[in-house]
Amino acid sequence: MIAWFTSLADRMRHAFGVSGGVSGGVSGGVSGQVVAELQAENTRSSGEGLLRRKRIKVALAAILIGLTSAAIDLPLPAEDFYRAMRSEVRSRPAPQDIAMIAVDDKTLNAFNGEMPTRVQEARIIDQLANFGVKRITFDRAHASAESPAANKAFAEALKRHPGQVWLGVVPQFEFGFQVVDEVVPLPEFERNAKMAAMNGRGTPFGLSVAFPTSVNLRGGKHASLSAALAEYTGPDRIYRPDYAFDPRTIPTFSYIDVLEGRVAKRDLDGKNAIIGEAFFNSADVYVMPLRNGRIPGAYFHIMGAHTLKRGVPIDLMWFPAMAIAALAIAWLVQSRTKSNAMLIVLAAGMLIVP
Repeated sequence: MIAWFTSLADRMRHAFGVSGGVSGGVSGGVSGQVVAELQAENTRSSGEGLLRRKRIKVALAAILIGLTSAAIDLPLPAEDFYRAMRSEVRSRPAPQDIAMIAVDDKTLNAFNGEMPTRVQEARIIDQLANFGVKRITFDRAHASAESPAANKAFAEALKRHPGQVWLGVVPQFEFGFQVVDEVVPLPEFERNAKMAAMNGRGTPFGLSVAFPTSVNLRGGKHASLSAALAEYTGPDRIYRPDYAFDPRTIPTFSYIDVLEGRVAKRDLDGKNAIIGEAFFNSADVYVMPLRNGRIPGAYFHIMGAHTLKRGVPIDLMWFPAMAIAALAIAWLVQSRTKSNAMLIVLAAGMLIVP
């Protein structure tokens, strides 16, 4: 009988799932709960690791795309437009110590549609020197020959004002498959005047321009027109003129008015001056973003001169912004938060800081 009851009890415990006694049941329940918690933790850790690995891949791809885009200047048009917007916000009158002597339509009409001759150029050099202009620069090379009498008159005017006149030059450069030869004054003019580089470099869509502070030509170093106007003596740089200087506020005088004495001496006394084209059909014009109409090229040299007078220009290009962006991306990869507040703050800071 005892064996039969023992067998019956075993069958009942097996049927109700309490095999092994009460203590065995409690122990089995606890260990099952621990296993479940460990499995959940492992699943959570595995998911976080997978997400972090995906973040790292996305971050590396973003940094690589950014570096490639910057290296080929892909974002340059957007950067130029942003610079133009900043310039409009910072717009201010230009200093009054550099004057534009404009070969405008009024001048061409007085000369029957022709550019000033060397005889007239000689007269205007004398006139500007008599008015107290310190530096007289030409946005023109005087590389072509005129009559012997005209060339002689111009050369003698240069001799009368040694070290006071700069004539434009353009070094030899490559344009695609073409090699463009240098443009320099005639030898008789080169002996009695200084030379200044007229060349600059435009960006895609013509949204900005960059000038050198000097160029090498025929074994010598010559200032650019903007550097000559600014009396710049700093290190060699390629820089962007500050478009915040409003070109409409630059002192401008018609060439014919200066030549005929219709400008007061006090308006030019103590200034530096550039003589450049400003007539409607001139090819020497460029576009300023967010400005109406075309701006004569000589005005860009004046804006560049005012930029140089503030000190040595420094252009760190895209390196600081890329370094900051890479650090921010690395921080987000390691962070457990999904907040984009740091990226927004950094983006705003890079937009505000010059």
